[in-house]
Amino acid sequence: MALDFAADMHVFFAADEFGEALKVDGVVGEIVGIWHRPSDEVDLGAGKAVVETNLLSIPVASLPDPVGAALTIVRSGERFVVVGVPRLSSDGAIWSCELDPA
Repeated sequence: MALDFAADMHVFFAADEFGEALKVDGVVGEIVGIWHRPSDEVDLGAGKAVVETNLLSIPVASLPDPVGAALTIVRSGERFVVVGVPRLSSDGAIWSCELDPA
């Protein structure tokens, strides 16, 4: 059976799957995102450094405008601010946001 991402999106974002419950700008609601914490090595010439980032995928239907939003990951209590310009998925359904610690 083929995967229909749009129809199955709620499964991926479910809190008991990949989703994280979020408080956005201090408001607790039905907002869930998928939090990624990738890291990579950056060559600094004389050595290397490990750089960690925080990314958040969130449905547009849950947060129509994430620019500058302050949010808290409910499970861990970590606070972040959306920085830069969030990017939309090719189908316009999912935001990809970079996060900085608040």
